Parts: sequence; structure tokens; C-alpha cells
Amino acid sequence: IEMRRKERDAKAAAKNTEVAPLLSKVRASTTAVEFDNAMTELTLWLIGTGPPMPPGTGSSFLGSAGTFAGPLPDGFRTRELVVTCKAALEGLPRFKQRAGVPVEGLPDCIETRTNNGICTSAG
Repeated sequence: IEMRRKERDAKAAAKNTEVAPLLSKVRASTTAVEFDNAMTELTLWLIGTGPPMPPGTGSSFLGSAGTFAGPLPDGFRTRELVVTCKAALEGLPRFKQRAGVPVEGLPDCIETRTNNGICTSAG
């Protein structure tokens, strides 16, 4: 079991090292275009790591190795990845527009009960 844990930790460390430069690009993005390009690279890397975890093999699954040894092993900093992406998106400048007033490059704003006809868009 100890040998499997070391293998899993080594795999997680390797994946964390691979994703670090991509997260740096996401953190450094200051415009919507930079953010989109950085997220595209990160997404392609995630897709390239392999198939997702099969259904029913969540954290409660204890297989022969004790954990799921999938493309993103236990020990991969998933929360850091999510927090970094959210923080970078929220750090982008916000643009406001009124419902019915088209703004080039932004999606149409549709008035709802909660937005009172004012929409905000990142980038």
C-alpha cells in the first residue's frame, strides 16, 4: 500500500508541475482575450489528461489501490485550479449594459426579475 501511495503522490506531483505554467497564464490574464486564450490552453490540457472518472468511483470508492488512480490522481490540486480560474474571471473588468441596447462584442442583455434590465459581462 505504501508503494502505491508513493506512486500516486509522484503522479500528482507531476500533474501539478505540468499545470503550474498554465495556471500562471490564467492568473496573469488582464483582458477577456488573454483569459480566453489561457483557459483554452488549460482546457485542452485537461482534456488531454485522459477520460474522466467513471461514475460510482467518487472519493468513497476504495478499489484495489485504495483510491481512484485516474488521469487526475488524488493529491492533484483541483481546488487551487478552480479558485485560480474563478479569481481571474472575477478580476476582469466588468461592462454593464441595459436590456434592449446592443453592445458590440457582448451577448444580448435580457431583462429578468433579478437583474432589473442591467447585465454585466466580464472582459
